[in-house]
Amino acid sequence: MRARRMWPTKNIILADELTSFKQLDNESANDMFSHLNTLVNEINNLGLKQVTNGEVNRKIIRCLRKPDYDIIKIVLLKEDLDNKTPNQVINTIVAHEYSMGIIKQESTSTSSQKSLAVKHTCKHQPR
Repeated sequence: MRARRMWPTKNIILADELTSFKQLDNESANDMFSHLNTLVNEINNLGLKQVTNGEVNRKIIRCLRKPDYDIIKIVLLKEDLDNKTPNQVINTIVAHEYSMGIIKQESTSTSSQKSLAVKHTCKHQPR
């Protein structure tokens, strides 16, 4: 019973975190979305307020760093954000990051290097 009385307080704290949420200086859109999604899930799980996809989409766009994302913000704000999923919005932003060179394809090259390293070590093991 005591925990239920704390839900409104926790909801206020989480709502404040959501209001002040920003993308960090060296944070990719995917990482930012991961942190935002965790916060939104916590708020929704309390059951006092449900954050809609449209609200999440607008928050994603508002918290993107300037000037790196100004062009994509303009493009996305012209779309119907209430009928898009946050994943669709993030995928558009990630495509923009790649096209503008904001992020590199590190994860792909790293996994390729690991895969080559595994093949290389397996090749020389005794039979």
